Amino acid sequence: RIPSPLKRIRPTAFRATVERAAKEPTLPGAAVLPRTPQGTYRAVGC
Repeated sequence: RIPSPLKRIRPTAFRATVERAAKEPTLPGAAVLPRTPQGTYRAVGC
């Protein structure tokens, strides 16, 4: 198995980043659903 050059996603940090970005005045809300070899992650910010 070849190791992935991508960093693993930390779910807590991922959600915090999306929530922080959703509070920006230029982005009134956000939903992110990346699919990676490690699995699917979901974060929603309002």
